[in-house]
Amino acid sequence: MTILQEIFSWLTIQTILVGTLVLLFVLWVQNFSRCYNMPPGPMQWPIVGNLPSLAMIGKENLLDYFKKLGDKYNGLFTIKMGDHLAVCITDYSIMKEALLKQGACFSDRPSLHMMKVIQHSETIRGILFGNGRPWQLQKNFTIQSLRDEGVGKKTVEAKIQVEARALVSELEKKVGQAQDPSGSVAMAVSNVICSMIFGARYEYNDAEFTSLLKTINDMVQSVNWYDPRNVFSLLEYLPYPKSYNIVRNGQSQVSNLVVKEIEKHRKSLTVGENRDIIDRALHISRKNGEDSKYFEGEELNTLVLELFLAGADTSVQTLKWSLLLMAKYAEYQENCFTEINTVIGERLPTMDDRACLPIVEATLSEIQRFRIVGPMAITHISTKDATLRGFHIPKGTWVLPQLHAIMFDEKLWKDPNEFRPGRFLDSSGKFVVADELINFGIGKWSCPGEALAKANHFIFFVMLIQKFKILKTDVDVNLDPILGTNWSPNSQNIMFSLR
Repeated sequence: MTILQEIFSWLTIQTILVGTLVLLFVLWVQNFSRCYNMPPGPMQWPIVGNLPSLAMIGKENLLDYFKKLGDKYNGLFTIKMGDHLAVCITDYSIMKEALLKQGACFSDRPSLHMMKVIQHSETIRGILFGNGRPWQLQKNFTIQSLRDEGVGKKTVEAKIQVEARALVSELEKKVGQAQDPSGSVAMAVSNVICSMIFGARYEYNDAEFTSLLKTINDMVQSVNWYDPRNVFSLLEYLPYPKSYNIVRNGQSQVSNLVVKEIEKHRKSLTVGENRDIIDRALHISRKNGEDSKYFEGEELNTLVLELFLAGADTSVQTLKWSLLLMAKYAEYQENCFTEINTVIGERLPTMDDRACLPIVEATLSEIQRFRIVGPMAITHISTKDATLRGFHIPKGTWVLPQLHAIMFDEKLWKDPNEFRPGRFLDSSGKFVVADELINFGIGKWSCPGEALAKANHFIFFVMLIQKFKILKTDVDVNLDPILGTNWSPNSQNIMFSLR
């Protein structure tokens, strides 16, 4: 009898079953040792961890599921997602401790398979998902470039006013008719960031750019960060689902636009002249030095692409939610109009007006809380062993900040499931800044475009309320969000009536 025959003679159903049980036990012991003194959490299955539970919950109910677990485990719990241990944070004070006080421990991004596929690279680039010195240089460049383009100054206000007037003109074409303003809103808001990055704006009848904006919307709604391929290396080679193809095709289309614009700028670049952000990056790339390589080739393409996507989409979704909520809650809309009409009248709004418009400020804050565009902050990873609230967080643990859970935390907000702008006003009617409103994130990874996003939201909102009464149709407004990269609204019709 050969050795192979000898081995197969032992392979009975009983030995296979016993062997499987022993293997599962060994894996359980190994996982238990890794999880020792980590935050508690729901039961984990061998090998797959909590993936079966997440799959049964479904993407649509994921945020509520994490919030319920957070309530059960006091704002900090552990789950296992395939190959990766992850700690979820749903408590505001714990999140501040992790991302501010211990920011150095939880400051990196994990290497997600989806991003490797999209970027066609084992090393992930960019300011959204990159790490280390390239990320730091590019973030500093982004902050400085936005300032140079007028963010925080009258310069950027004028750009937003131009696009807000164009949006008003576009919406006037169908006054009194049911219309879906999503496309026009996307064009208007995107033109603000396009003027800063590309030095140009696009017309509403530009079919190619309109199609691109539709593609971007489909792309961000199709992303699933908790796709098994991101968390289970054995599944990386399975066929990709339709949602992956939508994301990859969308990324490819945006990339083609970016590459074309960069090449156009490269050919017309003038020494000492900065027309826009691309020019500033190209000037850095031409300098001698180790750091110049992070502003050329694929590094530059990715940086510009992410600035465009992040700068446009989040503000687009925020303004879309604003219109729907004003159509839904007419009394709050009229409160805003009365205050705007009294303080500003018909002149163009500026950021200086914010201090004199507490009701508007409260309404915008409540919009950002009630329909937070980024309900799940992009995943962090621990760079070394750490201790958080007495629990051990091993090096390499994913950290999942759940901003949605904080925005709907009953301990922070009374009746959080109700849309109530008055929660941001004190008894004398003054606007109250709430530190817990962290829709732009906190710590090292907070949004570098926060000032621009706030300016966009304020000026577009005020100018639209000045001009239109926003109404719902015979069909009630649908406030159910779609969870992808962001929390975006369903496409639907509303109406605009001239005031």
